[in-house]
Amino acid sequence: MGALGLALYVGVATFQMWTDADIAGYHTKGQQKPLPIHQGPYRFVRHPRYVAATMGKVAFALVFANWPGWIMVLLWGAFLLRKIEIEEAHVRTLFGGGYEAYQQRTARVPPGIY
Repeated sequence: MGALGLALYVGVATFQMWTDADIAGYHTKGQQKPLPIHQGPYRFVRHPRYVAATMGKVAFALVFANWPGWIMVLLWGAFLLRKIEIEEAHVRTLFGGGYEAYQQRTARVPPGIY
């Protein structure tokens, strides 16, 4: 399990770097009218940073193979799902219909999970 956890963590770190580079590029474009970000990892899930953070916790639970790690995964996941609800309510006020359309075509977190 330890090797699987380490491999997962490498993948998660790579995904996180892609996400960070993409969002940094989005914020440096100097757009006149802000639009919901929908390129890079954001075309697959609306919250790729949170997905990466949660998967990082899963990787550590696999590496250390103990129940406190899995409890942390569950608590972290519940915390982030609540945070997502709050953030999405705010983002809808910023982007309106543009964000609602994005919500309709993009999963909140990995497709099939939520």
